[in-house]
Amino acid sequence: MKPLIEPIYQTSNFEIKDDRTWSYSRSANPTRTALETEIAKLENAKHGMVFASGLAAIDAVMRLFKAGDEILCYQDLYGGSYRLFNTVHSDKSFIYEDDIDELTIGNAKAIFIETPTNPTLQTLDIGRIAKIAKHNSILLIVDNTLASPYYQNPLDLGADIVVHSVSKYINGHGDVVMGAICLNDNEIYDKLSYIQRICGAIPGPQDCWLVSRGLKTLGVRMDKITENAQKVAQYLTLHPKVAKVNYPGFSGVISISLIEDTEQEAIRVCKSTKVFTFAVSLGSTKSLITHCASTNNAIMKPEYRRKIGVTDSLIRLSIGLENPEDLIRDLYEALG
Repeated sequence: MKPLIEPIYQTSNFEIKDDRTWSYSRSANPTRTALETEIAKLENAKHGMVFASGLAAIDAVMRLFKAGDEILCYQDLYGGSYRLFNTVHSDKSFIYEDDIDELTIGNAKAIFIETPTNPTLQTLDIGRIAKIAKHNSILLIVDNTLASPYYQNPLDLGADIVVHSVSKYINGHGDVVMGAICLNDNEIYDKLSYIQRICGAIPGPQDCWLVSRGLKTLGVRMDKITENAQKVAQYLTLHPKVAKVNYPGFSGVISISLIEDTEQEAIRVCKSTKVFTFAVSLGSTKSLITHCASTNNAIMKPEYRRKIGVTDSLIRLSIGLENPEDLIRDLYEALG
């Protein structure tokens, strides 16, 4: 008998057999292994690994490098990654570039990018950057969270390592915190597998099962979320109180800057919505709204935030599965 749904192996350890495939769930658990295989397939990767959060996955990748190593980053970066790099991994040298296509590689060991970026939603040419990385024999690491594997597969475009906040679109239901790494290189996988096992930042089997369940609707969710987001973005483009709309044309995240460019007005709008919920995170079936400068990007100095386009009034919208007319009406009333 073979179950149609992977069982939850809710156990910390296993009876030891001769092959020792299973012994302790920090090292491996069948429910987790099944999810890692599924996520690897989505990214056309040989190897998939899941971690306790997206930042735990990025932290594991950063542990591939030693103190003093230089890592080039595009300057528009998720605030959590920026904080991780500049605190926990401050022994390394992170260089933030404003033109990723005109990089001076120098002694860098890797390039780290997001595309689309969070929260200004700029899209970067992965293939072009991958050629630069390959020419200089360095790694290209791509955070693919906002596009999801449904819209983009960075490994196919030449990236070496892909990271995800699985909490977002891959899970899609706002009930799990998790991260993932996907890659093809066997040697790097062995190093990351060791880090995963020894550092132990792994998710439990219940969360792995929930994500596996969420994956089954990834395509239909992304189609509907994108359809809704396109309608909302079109509406906001014409709104007299909106100065700028950032939307790459796919997926479900939109950010806007207001004509009245103040934190006070942005937070007022966020608190005035009824269909959107004022909350951090994104990628759920539920629509969310947040003020970037006081939440995800609060770690950054104001001058740096403004340099990368995170104005005092920047609002990020994560579009869900609600009726788009209800979302538009909610924004109409909140914007005033």
